[in-house]
Amino acid sequence: MAADLGTKPAAVNRILCPVHNDELVIRLFYGRIRPVLEKLAEYYTVHLLFLDNASTDRSSQQIEKIRESWPATYLITLSETSATTLRLRAGCEMPLGISSCSSTSTAKIHPK
Repeated sequence: MAADLGTKPAAVNRILCPVHNDELVIRLFYGRIRPVLEKLAEYYTVHLLFLDNASTDRSSQQIEKIRESWPATYLITLSETSATTLRLRAGCEMPLGISSCSSTSTAKIHPK
């Protein structure tokens, strides 16, 4: 079930995902978080927001593929390596309307 922004409540749950050269784990991460997104989408409008910290690999292309199955996927690309706090702040302050903010990291995903 993809996020349908027209029928969800006004409350928004934005999941922030800092990435830096994570092309090999982004799809794995999405596979694991997708069931969580679907459950949250029963109660909230859910945005999946990737904060790309100057990746030089194909991370952004992997994120674009995710948008095909979860349309409320966003990408903020920073041109220089920045502190994690700045990336998370940028995600929280993005003007999409927000009721809650949480974060996760693809760097902590380990293949089984």
